[in-house]
Amino acid sequence: MDTDPAGAVTRLLIVDDEAPQLQALVDVLSREGYATRGCASAEEALELLGGETYDLLLSDLQMPGMDGIELIRRAVGADPDLVAVLMTGHGSVATAVEAMRTGAIDYVLKPFRLEAIRPVLARALEFRRLRQQNRLLQTSLMHRTGQLEAANRELDEFAGRVAHDLQAPLRHMLGFAEILQESCGATLPADDLGVLHRIIAAGHRGDELCRDLLAFARLGDKPVGRAPVALGAVLEEARRMVEQQAPGPGKVSWTFDALPTAMVDASLMQQVFVNLLSNAIKYGAGADPIRVEVRYRLDPRLGHVISVCDHGVGFDPAQAHRLFAPFERLHDARQFPGTGMGLANVKRIIERHGGTVRAESRPGEGATFYVSLPLQ
Repeated sequence: MDTDPAGAVTRLLIVDDEAPQLQALVDVLSREGYATRGCASAEEALELLGGETYDLLLSDLQMPGMDGIELIRRAVGADPDLVAVLMTGHGSVATAVEAMRTGAIDYVLKPFRLEAIRPVLARALEFRRLRQQNRLLQTSLMHRTGQLEAANRELDEFAGRVAHDLQAPLRHMLGFAEILQESCGATLPADDLGVLHRIIAAGHRGDELCRDLLAFARLGDKPVGRAPVALGAVLEEARRMVEQQAPGPGKVSWTFDALPTAMVDASLMQQVFVNLLSNAIKYGAGADPIRVEVRYRLDPRLGHVISVCDHGVGFDPAQAHRLFAPFERLHDARQFPGTGMGLANVKRIIERHGGTVRAESRPGEGATFYVSLPLQ
């Protein structure tokens, strides 16, 4: 007996205006284990399908009134799980193509033998099973994706609350320590003064970490506002901001390509450039001058591609996947201070714009960070 994976008998609806042919099919396929029902017209079949559910529709092509192709189109439109097979004595490539376009899975030529129709029905029912399974998988994936997005939102909100709530006590601690340094620093023993300096340094680092974490959490998964922005002007403003903390006048050699206008959020892109330029200076330290290059090319697949290159210490390319994770660091924090959040923010901002970010390097040969932004 033919059954579906759940154990139910497979239900076939057979439509043929030739009564002897219809009855023969009903009888033969019933003996094969299918639960069969016959209809002498397409209109009768549609009425039956309006109140009952079938697994497979086996329909003649040429019938008075509505033909088999139109019947299949309407039936499959009403029940996407229904699979259809067309029977015809006038087979042609055009007939097959039209049948497939309207929703038929296969077709068989009249007159046919049972040995010919068995594999056709088996293929159609297997296709139905796979289609149902695929839909269930898609539903499950959407559900899991929704759960993951909700969890990420909750994590961002939690990180934002923690960062915000920690800022106030950290700043109070830092403020009192700095007051103590100003008022009593000259009279404190050297060891005690060293401890105080470490407290102040830790306070500044904690405050910076809270600010970076708060900025990361605020990005969330919300779409960014976009407007036409001259990226060259944003890059220049980022350079001016970074130069305030640079080693000194003339210590950094800048080389910038002309950048295009793109549909972006100007303030977020300024964060991207500030982070990338700061990194280039930090890890390019030791060279005289420190060389920072910003290059541009238009890629038909990726869109606007901007690269920021330094000639500094570089990193192990096998560890590149760690660069953009929050709090990840590939170098000693004592030699290269920072919170490990800058590149995580870059990645999140660029991905919110629909772009991508990646990095290439070799130890001792500098690093290049590539940012791509879609053309529209």
